[in-house]
Amino acid sequence: MTALSAADVAAALRGGVRIAPSDQSPWVGIPIAGQPFTREQVAAVTASGREPSTVARMQVELRQPTGEGDGYIPRIVQVACPRLARTKARTRALIITPSGEQRWVNADPSLP
Repeated sequence: MTALSAADVAAALRGGVRIAPSDQSPWVGIPIAGQPFTREQVAAVTASGREPSTVARMQVELRQPTGEGDGYIPRIVQVACPRLARTKARTRALIITPSGEQRWVNADPSLP
C-alpha cells in the first residue's frame, strides 16, 4: 500500500470533506435556529415545488429505548415533519424525515 502525498490529500479535500456513513438514520438532520424543519427538510420541500412556511406539518413520535433495567420506559421525542400527502383513509401520511428522505408513516385519521 502506497502512502498518499500531501498534494494528493489536498487535491482530495479541495471540494470539502466528504463523509459517507454506512448507515445514516433518516431521523437525523441539521437544525435551523428558530425554524421547525431541518436544513435537509427545507431543501426537500423546496425541491418538491412547495413553500416550507406553508406546507402541512405532522408531529412524528420517535421512541428511543433508555436501556435501563428490565422495565425500561422508552424516551419519546417529537419531530416536526413536512407532510406531502395522505391516503384516502387518512391512516398513512407521506412525510419528509429530518434527513430529507420521503417516507410513509402511520397517521391519526382524526388530525387535520
